[in-house]
Amino acid sequence: MATYRRALLDEVFGDRGGVSKDRASTAVTGLRAALISLIGLAFAVSGTAAPAVASGYAEIHGVVTVPGGAVAKNAQVCLFAEPSTGWPDECSSTDSAGTFRFAGLAPGSYSLSASAQGYVTSYSGGSPYLKNRAPFEVAGGQSSAQDVQLRSGAMITGRVVDSAGRPFSSDLRLSLRGPAEDPKPGAELQPGASADGRRPFGFGPVPDGTYRVVAESTITCTPQQVDPCQWTEAVVVVAGGRALSRPTLRLTGGTGFTGMVSFPGAAGSDPAPSRLYQLDVYNRSGSLVRSGVYEAATVKGTALVGRYRLDLDPGRYQLRFTPVDGTASYCLGCAGGVRTKTGRLLNLGTITLSGPVRALSTGGVRIDGSAVVGQTLSVVATGWPLGAELQYQWYRDGHRIRGATQATRVLTASDLHRRISVRVRGSLGGARSVQVTARLGSRVSRGQIVAGTAEIAGTAAVGQVLTVTNAGWQPSGVHLHYRWLRDGHSIRRATHAGYRLSAADLNHQISVRVTGTARGYHSATVISAPVGVTAVG
Repeated sequence: MATYRRALLDEVFGDRGGVSKDRASTAVTGLRAALISLIGLAFAVSGTAAPAVASGYAEIHGVVTVPGGAVAKNAQVCLFAEPSTGWPDECSSTDSAGTFRFAGLAPGSYSLSASAQGYVTSYSGGSPYLKNRAPFEVAGGQSSAQDVQLRSGAMITGRVVDSAGRPFSSDLRLSLRGPAEDPKPGAELQPGASADGRRPFGFGPVPDGTYRVVAESTITCTPQQVDPCQWTEAVVVVAGGRALSRPTLRLTGGTGFTGMVSFPGAAGSDPAPSRLYQLDVYNRSGSLVRSGVYEAATVKGTALVGRYRLDLDPGRYQLRFTPVDGTASYCLGCAGGVRTKTGRLLNLGTITLSGPVRALSTGGVRIDGSAVVGQTLSVVATGWPLGAELQYQWYRDGHRIRGATQATRVLTASDLHRRISVRVRGSLGGARSVQVTARLGSRVSRGQIVAGTAEIAGTAAVGQVLTVTNAGWQPSGVHLHYRWLRDGHSIRRATHAGYRLSAADLNHQISVRVTGTARGYHSATVISAPVGVTAVG
C-alpha cells in the first residue's frame, strides 16, 4: 500500500526522493480516509443517509473557486498535516460542483492546497506560496468547512537565438527557476527539459515573483569540459498577474578562445595538484560573464595538461585560471584584455599555472535583479582572493547614494528612470586595494502594485452604513482610493471607505471599486463582489 501511495504522489508531484516511514504511515492514513469517503459515496448512491462524522475523527470539506467566484471542476486539492515538510498527506479532485471532502482524520492542525489547469496553486489563506499557507485546527468529531480560491497565473514566454540572432537549431535544454520569494515552490516550477529553439518557449502559469529562465546547449565543446560551452539566462519579473518582459536568450558560439592549461608537477613531498580548475571570464568593466569547471586529463611528464574552449560574444576579456584547491592562479589579459573577433576562435596556446597567489587580484562583480521600482538588487562578487574584504557603494546616475553601502538594495521611487551602478572595493592585508564597477543594463522602470482584496461589510439595508475592508495590497504604504458603484455605475460623491445606503439604492446591486496608487508604481484596481439592497433599515 505504501509503495502504491508513493508511486501515486511521485506521478502527481514529481520524484523528490524516498518516502520516510512517517510518510508511509501517513499514506496508510490517507488510504483509510479515501475508503471512508467511498463508503459515504456508496450511502449517497443507495439513497441511504451517510453516517455522521465518526467519534474521535474529523472531516474537512469545502469548495474550490476561481477568480470571479465560479467553481473549479476537477481541481486537485491536497491536505497537509502540520507541521508539514512540503509533501501532501492526501489528495483528491473536486466534483462538478467544485466541492471536496477529506474524512477519517485525526484531530490536529492541517492546511490545504488547490490547483487547476490555467491557475496557479493556492494554499490555505489564498497565498500562492507554500511558506505562507495558513494552518487551521480541527477537533475530534468536527466537520470543518475550508474553502480555497485559486489565483490567475502569468505565462513566461520568449525565444532562444544563437550568436548571430537566428533561432537556435541545435540540442537545447530549458528550465525555469525561482521564484526567489518562495523557498519551496515545488511543482509550480518546470525542471530542465529538451526544447526546440526554433519555436518560442513558454512556462506557466506562475504566481507573482522573480524567476530565472535558463537555456543551455547540450553540446560539449571539449571532452575535458564539465559544463556546457553555450549557456545563458534571463531574469523575468511577474507582477500583477503578468510577466513584465519577454526575454530573448542569446547563446554564444563560433567566437571566442581555445587553448591548453599546464599544471606544474608536485615538488618533493608536496601533494599533486588538483585535476580540476575553474576558468572565470570577465569583461572590460570587471563583470563576470562566464564561469566553468574543466578537468586536466592528460599527463605529460610530471605536469597535468587540460584543453579548454570558450564561446563568447566578440569583445575584450580577462581570463582567470584557478585550480579548485587554490594552489595557483593565472590571469590572462589583466593588463588590458584579450580581444576576440566575430566568427574567430583565437588559440591562446599553452598557459602554465605556477606559484601561490601573493597579491590581490581583481574579481568579478555583477548586479542581480530587475531594474524595476520595488525590486531588490544584489551584488554578486566572484573570483576574489580568499579572505578579501569587500566594501560596497551604490550610485544613481553616477552620484553616490547616501547610506547605500550594503550588498543589496531595494529600488525606490527616487530611482525611477535613473541608471543604477555599484562600486566594489576589495582589500586584503598589505596589498593595494582595487575596485570594480558594475551597472544595470537599463534605466529603472515603474513597479507594479499587487492588488489585494476588497470586501464589503455591513447590513445591506437603506439607512445602514457599508464599509470596505482591504487586505494583501503591496507594497506597504500604498494609497487606496474608493468609488462606490450602483449596478456598476459610479455614485456621485461616494469616495470614502464607508457608504450610507439611501432610498435610491433599494433593489439595486452595490459594489466598490478600490484603486491603489504609489509613487513610482503603476496603479492597480479591484472591484468588490456586489451586495443587493432589498430592505429598509
